[in-house]
Amino acid sequence: MSSSKVARRYSKALLALCDKANSHEQVASELTNYCSAIADHSDVSSFLTNPSMDSDGRKTVLTALNKSLGLSTLSTHFLYLLNERERLEEVPGILEDFRERLDKKAGRLHAKVTSAEPLDKKAIDQLKAALEKSSGKTVVLETTVDPTILGGVVTQVGNVVLDGSVQSMLSNLRKQMLQATQQ
Repeated sequence: MSSSKVARRYSKALLALCDKANSHEQVASELTNYCSAIADHSDVSSFLTNPSMDSDGRKTVLTALNKSLGLSTLSTHFLYLLNERERLEEVPGILEDFRERLDKKAGRLHAKVTSAEPLDKKAIDQLKAALEKSSGKTVVLETTVDPTILGGVVTQVGNVVLDGSVQSMLSNLRKQMLQATQQ
């Protein structure tokens, strides 16, 4: 988890609130929408995260934003709490940590696979099944295409990268050949 200590604390409290209301995915989706709206409007973001602004003024803007986004009562009150404590700048970190906690609770694991060409459905299913078997968790697989790897695949699961690309193999071969000629 790369979030700040403050974000982790609020995320843990939010998870407990969502447990009571059984609204985990809804709140995650709503906070994602909030973060997107703030990212798209830097002037609103600056106003809401400026500690020199009056808390009631920020709450007025926050109320209008929450209504336009159609946020639930739980998400709205959570954002009001963050406003009162001047912690609205922590929402992206809170959301990141919250999603990680949800994934852990649900036994989900996110993996990213990069290939030189688009993978067919059969290859994706086989890769997903292999990752699920080795991890014992449900895998959410994201695939991307990067022609610079020449061939093979690069798989990233958390902080672990399994590089089976042709580019990597050629680079390793080059290093070995240079080391052999220098000896």
